Amino acid sequence: MTKKSSRARPARERFEALCIPEPTSGCLLWLGAIDRDGYGSFFDGEQTVRAHRFACEQVHGPLAPGVEALHSCDTPCCVAEAHLRPGTRLDNMGEAARKGRIAHGSHSGIAKLDERKVAIGRALGMSAVDFAKRFDVDAKTARWALSGVTWKHVRMLWDRRAA
Repeated sequence: MTKKSSRARPARERFEALCIPEPTSGCLLWLGAIDRDGYGSFFDGEQTVRAHRFACEQVHGPLAPGVEALHSCDTPCCVAEAHLRPGTRLDNMGEAARKGRIAHGSHSGIAKLDERKVAIGRALGMSAVDFAKRFDVDAKTARWALSGVTWKHVRMLWDRRAA
């Protein structure tokens, strides 16, 4: 009697063998290969796909190019079908921003400015040239910060409507 290859088993069966429920969150955690971003990786019999995408497709059918499997739980290794839905990259980024998962402003890690500097520059009505010199940024960065193209979350100190 010869042993069957694990890939001879149906993909769904192999997939389910690599999942474990997390009792407090309702997440179904992926125990298979994990990529550097924390997302599961699964060979579906034809190609390697992200595990949460495979799970999402089990419920919603094949996802078109450009459509992603979005997590409602914000847990990259979760493959619970109830936590996944199809959506666009824009949907995903919008949700991440609403939930505060995207670093912005001084929390971005690369910002030369911070909220205080931008608020001061705006409150004093500094020119972009003066602002750029004072805070050691280029003129474009200064113009965008002062005009609100960037640093939108910094309210004008005198703007009572924002209070």
